[in-house]
Amino acid sequence: MNILLKNLSSKAKTLLFSYLLVELVAPIIYVFINAYIWRATDSFLGVILFNLSSFFTLPLGFFVAGKLFHRIELKYIHIIGLIFSGLSTILPLILNLKDISGVMLLGTFVGFG
Repeated sequence: MNILLKNLSSKAKTLLFSYLLVELVAPIIYVFINAYIWRATDSFLGVILFNLSSFFTLPLGFFVAGKLFHRIELKYIHIIGLIFSGLSTILPLILNLKDISGVMLLGTFVGFG
């Protein structure tokens, strides 16, 4: 593992480290969003629909990122993904989560990011 890291450029190491930090924080963010949705909707169905829409739009996000990869630099695609992830923590407070469409919109946004 150390040999692989020595061969990487400093930019690649920075990008790898930022991905590591994002992936370490992501489960905590998901737990808090799920708890907030459960509390706001008072139903387990809202949590289920949020997770389903989040995980079903994840491949769409990868597909769009793959198409953008040929036109935009990787660091900008990464920044856009980080913005989506950052906004996903604020969106539950902005969106009306009393109905299922708001929950599914939030899940789609989180999965796409």
